[in-house]
Amino acid sequence: MKKVLLVLLLVSTMAFSDGVMFRQGTNAINAGINLNFNTYDGVRPGILAVYDRGAFWNWYSLGAEVGFYNDSRTIFGLKYSYNYVSPLVRFGFHPFGLSSLDGKVKAAAVIDPYVVIAVGPTFSSWSWEEIDGKEKKDSSTNFTWAFKPGIRWYFNSKVNFWAEGWWNSLTLGAGISF
Repeated sequence: MKKVLLVLLLVSTMAFSDGVMFRQGTNAINAGINLNFNTYDGVRPGILAVYDRGAFWNWYSLGAEVGFYNDSRTIFGLKYSYNYVSPLVRFGFHPFGLSSLDGKVKAAAVIDPYVVIAVGPTFSSWSWEEIDGKEKKDSSTNFTWAFKPGIRWYFNSKVNFWAEGWWNSLTLGAGISF
């Protein structure tokens, strides 16, 4: 497996030796599975879609993301359902775009490591069955912020693999750039 990854990295590096993949004016659209880790009931999958645009000096990006999660299960014989939608605004820093690193980091032709601060509302709704059999419903709107490291690994100038993490989640997916 290590040899396969090394060959892919070398081929990708030779194919994109023209410099940094994510620059001012680059548009990146990614979508993937968001794995939420929870200590009492394990991993719960959701969906995350992201748009980033290289905005300033090849090292800052602006964008948006939308996360969706739905969970329905029975706990101790009682039905429980939870949904959230989280539209957030993103501001990212891409260190390989720094002018002091321009042309000095060969991996910049293939990978785009970054950190993002994302802020915005999270809309939640849930329902549960009480012991007497009656169904209860509730909802809330909360302010969400996240500081997330991430990376895009470009297979070619248009297609990339994407991973992003947060304190209790990991997102894995793919995307396109133009």
